[in-house]
Amino acid sequence: MPVVTPRLLPRCALAGLALFLAACGTASAGGGTGGSSTSVSVCAGDPRATAYTVGLSAKAADGAFKVTFMDAMPAPPSKGANTWTVQITDAAGRPVTGAKVAVKPFMPDHGHGSSITPQVMPMGTDGTYQITLLELFMPGIWQITLSITPDAGAPDAGTPDAGTPDAGAPDAVVFTFCVDG
Repeated sequence: MPVVTPRLLPRCALAGLALFLAACGTASAGGGTGGSSTSVSVCAGDPRATAYTVGLSAKAADGAFKVTFMDAMPAPPSKGANTWTVQITDAAGRPVTGAKVAVKPFMPDHGHGSSITPQVMPMGTDGTYQITLLELFMPGIWQITLSITPDAGAPDAGTPDAGTPDAGAPDAVVFTFCVDG
């Protein structure tokens, strides 16, 4: 049995960390002498993941709001800093302006979110919002929840006239993406 000296311990720890990080990232297939290596997504084929496209949209469970992707940088969403431009409309298709939008990135398989809070800025009167500081720091399935609280005085605020009984309550729209490493 080899003796591990204190001088070798940091090297062993670094090697172990490298193996751990590689297991959380992408896997390689192929190889052999003179062979090529191809990257395989850590969540390829996962039925929870949605393929990103401009125009991709999702609705709140009660249908009160719809969020549509206008742009994403990078596209599709990937590991690292992401910036999204989305449009929020109500059940009747009218732009939602003046809403408070909170964004929560979360990795359901790991049980954690991101330590950086995404920032949301309204971009005009057409219900467009820009989301910055959306940090997806590791590969895997990410659920990004947009909690929308409309301006209480707006007709799309969930008043009974708008056809939704929960006036002023936040509604959530969730996007699930596979983020490669």
